[in-house]
Amino acid sequence: GTTTQSAAYAATRLQLADPLKLILGARVSNWTREEDVAVWTPAAYAIRHRGVVTPYAGLVFDLSEHVSAYASYADIFKPQTARDRFGGYLDPLQGKSYEAGLKGEFLSGRLNASAAVFRTEQANFAVADGGLLVPGTATPAFRAADGVVARGYELELTGQVAPRWELSVGWTQFSA
Repeated sequence: GTTTQSAAYAATRLQLADPLKLILGARVSNWTREEDVAVWTPAAYAIRHRGVVTPYAGLVFDLSEHVSAYASYADIFKPQTARDRFGGYLDPLQGKSYEAGLKGEFLSGRLNASAAVFRTEQANFAVADGGLLVPGTATPAFRAADGVVARGYELELTGQVAPRWELSVGWTQFSA
């Protein structure tokens, strides 16, 4: 099979006040999946999504010369090829993502730190459909779950520990 994707995006950064910036943007996506008949695909198919717009926005507030607070929002659109118990393809995963956090730059830029909390709300999330199979295949069937929520936090440190040596460490904790 073949997956073809193309997209265009635009973004703008607006200085609302001396310490406050607004970032606005959008992506327009085209996605096509074409599959030929094969052992795991009893019938050829094509799934197409054209002109799907996913906006995003963010605010950045400079708390000091080296530390900023931010908040962001983004729409989610992710085509999927999971099939249901009747052989149909699930609609694309869609949702909303929210994030807020702090970022800092220290030691003349040799150390960067960030901490963030996030929440993602999703619809059409593919989950196994009780051991059922897609008709005519040995492929597990899925169903679309709505109201799937993931929330958590991230911590990250990156920095230069010696000339030409950089180290990154991060931790993400979430539940869905």
